[in-house]
Amino acid sequence: FDIIIHARNIDAQNLTENKTMRNWPNQYWDELCDSLKGFSIGSVGLKNLAYSPNNTVDLRGLNGTELCDILASANCCVGPSSGLMHLASLCRTPHIVWTPKKSIKRFGGNSFRYLKGWNPFGTQVKLITEHDWRPPVPVVKKAVTALINR
Repeated sequence: FDIIIHARNIDAQNLTENKTMRNWPNQYWDELCDSLKGFSIGSVGLKNLAYSPNNTVDLRGLNGTELCDILASANCCVGPSSGLMHLASLCRTPHIVWTPKKSIKRFGGNSFRYLKGWNPFGTQVKLITEHDWRPPVPVVKKAVTALINR
């Protein structure tokens, strides 16, 4: 796959409101994936906690080995800050991840984790922090196309 996405879709019944804030709206995912025609896109995650947008291959529910194989062979991974994005780093898959600027606390917080602490292989990362948990679709698309066309 050119792109693997993790479209979190956690509802308040499954976890706390804090976790649901990390969801990027499904319509944003649809808009992004519709705008990336010509790229092969797979969507991963747990079936009951992730969304499979239009124009993607539904890969939700893979076991750990299959997921690592898919990630390691992809050109990039895209999604909000989550364990899957850290796994992409360990699979040496370049990734685009967003997290609020406020999570970049003293000693770097999420920024340090993605760029250094939890990135032992120095995997390429584009960290988007300017828009909290809701970066506009054009911002994410620009980051994806820049990373893939590098």
